[in-house]
Amino acid sequence: MVKDIMQTDVVTVHPDTTLREAAQLMETWRHRSLPVVDAESTVLGIVSESVLLRIMLPGYTDEIADLSFLPETYDFPTPDLDNLGDIRVQDIMEHETLQTVTEDMRIAEVAHIMLSQSLPSVIVVREGKLVGIVSRRDLVRALVHPKLGIEQSQ
Repeated sequence: MVKDIMQTDVVTVHPDTTLREAAQLMETWRHRSLPVVDAESTVLGIVSESVLLRIMLPGYTDEIADLSFLPETYDFPTPDLDNLGDIRVQDIMEHETLQTVTEDMRIAEVAHIMLSQSLPSVIVVREGKLVGIVSRRDLVRALVHPKLGIEQSQ
């Protein structure tokens, strides 16, 4: 079950956290994404490396399948960088595509969800409240390592 492999000590941000603070937390903890929660730990969304990168690229690049036609020296126009760090997480977080799971789900089911949607991690909730997170590394430790005779490191 997910509850047996999830990480419960989760680094989170709040909606009013600045982009600068969120990016610094991601760098410090080496996380690809951070759940956005309110004061009651209700999951509101997620801020990820993808979100940070999309801020730096024009919106139309999502509509173009291949950008290889651009010269190597081409530099995308960037947004107003003077206030970039002051943007609030609530204004850029992803919530429509947020994938959550419950702690009573089977590990294989979560692995299927993560692989089919190319997710590096999923948020574990109980009644909408954050209780943990499962990463690909957690899945590898649970599903692959035992078959290879690899002992779990602490």
